[in-house]
Amino acid sequence: MDEHEEHDEHDERDEHDERDEHDEHDERDEHEHDSMDDEDGAGMEPMDPGEDDGADAPALDITSVTGSWDGDIAAFGLLIPVNLELILEDGALVGLIDVPAQGITDARIDAISYADGVIGISDEATGFMLNAVFDGVQIEGTVLYNGIELGITLVRGE
Repeated sequence: MDEHEEHDEHDERDEHDERDEHDEHDERDEHEHDSMDDEDGAGMEPMDPGEDDGADAPALDITSVTGSWDGDIAAFGLLIPVNLELILEDGALVGLIDVPAQGITDARIDAISYADGVIGISDEATGFMLNAVFDGVQIEGTVLYNGIELGITLVRGE
């Protein structure tokens, strides 16, 4: 056997060894995956430790959204400060809103809906309409004011 043939034979053995090693690795992966398919959690993937399963999520009943909320309305690259006070009155939400840049101070809002973390406000007197989601930490959504849709984010005030 000459040197060239010996080199080719060596390369073939290396390729064969690499394939065997790869096949063994695939079999281990399959076995580990199969071991997770038990009677209680058939086919379930393990939950990432950083992943929230929602079990500790706060109940977002109507009382959880009451209080003072401060934030901004995003309008054409500007942030317009706004304060919204949500009050539970006779089992219904009412509010007071301040938008100093628009000259609105303590404007009462009686048409507030709240269900499953979704807040809706429609106030004909000020022309203020809000459609937002409360996630237990902040209120975020859109405001329709004088026919223009703008973004709004509110966090708990003092």
